[in-house]
Amino acid sequence: MSFGEYVVSGWDTLSPAAAEHALVVAIALAIATAIGVGLLSCASPRARGSSTAVSATVLTILDQLGGLAEHALKPRGM
Repeated sequence: MSFGEYVVSGWDTLSPAAAEHALVVAIALAIATAIGVGLLSCASPRARGSSTAVSATVLTILDQLGGLAEHALKPRGM
């Protein structure tokens, strides 16, 4: 069985696994980037201020998105 035949025959299993793998890689890259930026921003007061402002903005946006998700998932009539 060739590689192409294997992919076609196992697409039902491979597709979700590939999507899950891509998600795990994206999360790992985000964590590594956040750690790297955090370590680099300790060096200067200007970088510290910028990284604090960016993180506050991101946390505010995520908090608002979380509130929207809670609102969307709330049962109707409540």
